[in-house]
Parts: sequence; structure tokens; C-alpha cells
Amino acid sequence: MLKLLVSVALIGWILSRADLGEVGAALLGADLRLVAAALALNVVGWTLSIGRWRLLLKARGVVVSPLRMLQAYLSAVFFNNLLPSTVGGDSLRMYESWRWGAGKAGAVAVVGVDRLMGILVLLGFAVVALLLAPQVVEELPYLPLWVGGGALGILGIAGLGLLPVPRVRRWIEERLHFLPISLVRPLKNFGGALQSFRDQPQALWGALGLSTLLQLNVIVHFYLIALSLSLDLSFAAFFLVIPIVLALMAIPISVNAIGIRENAFVFFLGLFGVALGDALAFAWIGFGLVLVQGALGGIVYALRPRM
Repeated sequence: MLKLLVSVALIGWILSRADLGEVGAALLGADLRLVAAALALNVVGWTLSIGRWRLLLKARGVVVSPLRMLQAYLSAVFFNNLLPSTVGGDSLRMYESWRWGAGKAGAVAVVGVDRLMGILVLLGFAVVALLLAPQVVEELPYLPLWVGGGALGILGIAGLGLLPVPRVRRWIEERLHFLPISLVRPLKNFGGALQSFRDQPQALWGALGLSTLLQLNVIVHFYLIALSLSLDLSFAAFFLVIPIVLALMAIPISVNAIGIRENAFVFFLGLFGVALGDALAFAWIGFGLVLVQGALGGIVYALRPRM
């Protein structure tokens, strides 16, 4: 109920500032061919995501057919639309990894590395993009600090579990005392779960490469939506906007990021001169494509064999 109230409040706030006529005109004027192309890119994303998941499972000695992994992945997409942020989908993938023989710790490690690689690449994109967007830094002088801090935090978590150099891991552990006690133990436990990949550099580099291709695909997906609305935005702008908005959407304080998505896109696209109505139309087309994937995942989940 609290998440629902947050979503309603955020949507109410943005709609109170928007001209729904302008939003409707933007939606009706969207180039459906480009919207369809953006939707089709999700198939590329599924292929890359499944390939990364399969690579990490194989490093744990687990081999699963691509069809079963596709069914499980699309089912996870469905659960992403029901539960907070991506928690639902990741929980399902952990369960499936365990069921296929990865073990409990192994299942956490596989999905954990999978998720870490994706976040690391997105933050890397954002760090580079900040160097190319001085007007954004002028408007938000603390943004480089937040993005850089997030990147260092993810690197620290990855290093705690994955780096094969004990001295570096000890250096990271010694600095955990700056964090709240409630966070230290989960981080150490998570780092311990990742230990199984320390001697698997090929799997880690392979996962990083697939993550880079996957996140590039995400950027192109949103760029096509922008083109469908004839937004005057450079391709480079999306390397900054998309990582930050996706990070905000992952905060589980609303229902399926409703409200957060709209306000975040309106704010950050506005920094590049996009009108509120156009930014809102952009957000809703993106959300619509997410719902289409979720519906497909629900059908797959309902029909797939229980084994």
C-alpha cells in the first residue's frame, strides 16, 4: 500500500505539471516502425542476457539447454513486473539456478556476478558520458560525486569477492567499518558467495563482454524510442541519462517504478532541452514495451512444463 501511495503521489505530481494534450499528440505522432524496432531489440537483449547467465552457470559446472533458459528468463521478466524492482526476476533466476544444480551459494554467485557486471558497465558508461556533458554537471554539480561513488562502491563489492589478490581484498574489508553494521555482514556474505569465480577469469571477462554488448543494446533501444518521437537528442546523451534513470528505477519504493520512471525521465531529458510532454511520452512508450515483455513472460510462465 505504501508503494502504491508513492506511485500515485509521483504520478499526480508530474501530471499536475503536464499538458496531457501535448503528451497525447506526441504519442499519436510516434513512428510505430521505430517503436517496433525498439521492441525487437529486446530479443537481442534476451539472447545476450541468457548467454551471460549460461556462461556463468557453465563455469559452475551446470549445463542447461537454451530453450529451458529462455523459458526461465522470460518468466523472470514477468516477475519483474510484479515484485519490487528486479528482485522478483533475480529471485526466480536464483531458484532456477539452484534447481539446475548450481547449489544455494552457487546460485547466488551466478546471479550476483550477472547483476554486478551489468551495473558496472552502466556506471562506466555514465562516468564517460559525464565528461561529454558539461551542461549537466553545471546543473547538477554533485552528480559526478554520486556516479563516481556508485562506481567505486560496485567495484569494491566486486573486488571483495572476485579479486584473486588477498592483500587487496583485506584492504577493502578493512574499510567496511565506514558502513553501517547492518550492511557489513550482508556484503561479506555476498562477497563470500562470489569466491567461486575467483579462479574463473575467462568466465568473468566473457560476462563483462556480454554485459557491454547488452547495455549498448539497452542504450540503442531507448535511442530508437527517442527517434520515434523526433526528440532532438544526441546518441551520446543516452549514455548518461539511461544508467542514472535505471538506477533510480531500481529503488523499490514504488510499484514497478511507476512515478519514478516518469519523473526521472522528465527531469534528466529536460536537462537536454526536451519538453515535459515529450519526455512523458518517451517514458510511457518505454513502460509500454516493458509491459509487453512482461505479458509474454507471463504466458511463457503459465504454459512452460514444471520440471
